[in-house]
Amino acid sequence: TKQFANYMKIVTSGKETNIEHLVTGYDWNTVGNKTIVDLGGSSGHASIALAEAYPGPNFIVQDLPDTIEKSKPEPGHLPADIAARISYQHHDFFTTQPLKDVDAFLLRMIIHDWPDQEAKTIISNLLPGLKKGGKLIIMDTVLPQTGSAPLLTEARLRVRDLTMMQVHSAKEREIEEWDQLFKSCDERLRIESVSQPFGSSLAILEVVMDDEPKMNGDVVEEQVETVPT
Repeated sequence: TKQFANYMKIVTSGKETNIEHLVTGYDWNTVGNKTIVDLGGSSGHASIALAEAYPGPNFIVQDLPDTIEKSKPEPGHLPADIAARISYQHHDFFTTQPLKDVDAFLLRMIIHDWPDQEAKTIISNLLPGLKKGGKLIIMDTVLPQTGSAPLLTEARLRVRDLTMMQVHSAKEREIEEWDQLFKSCDERLRIESVSQPFGSSLAILEVVMDDEPKMNGDVVEEQVETVPT
């Protein structure tokens, strides 16, 4: 709805969801010169920001044909060295991933739009394309346990959770719910780390696939402070 679109515009334009948190809140040097697929990446704004900050990775932005054609940068808009590392591909993430041996998938504010069953489909569709040793990098809301975050922060996140529920029958998730979602897609999926960049309302989850399920794997939590620019 138009009302929801306006709400999400406010959410994504705020300081707490600024793209800078994605750029500085994760060690992208660990990706090196590999390829990152930006799923549901629209105009490619996340990939562009990362490409400007890190000279190594290449990016493939996937989204629906109409979305890409209406939002991707015009030829000549980006510096040539940045444009050369970013390509666009038409893809519906409710269908099987067409690419193989992908080093990393980036999903920024994608999964929270969908109920569990649809979220499971989106993630499951990625897995055949994931390279052994590859990872999912998911930037999304991780709800704090009640009383564990500042009152105002928790209140804002709970309001967002209710909004997603009312409009999409979707929800924001606590870390245990994220883990359950990944395990419902494949028991070998494991949250390697979850970080909350300083000043961000979104967390960054790094998800890997083990050769065998780990029954007692602990989630590593760390606080990441963004570097002032």
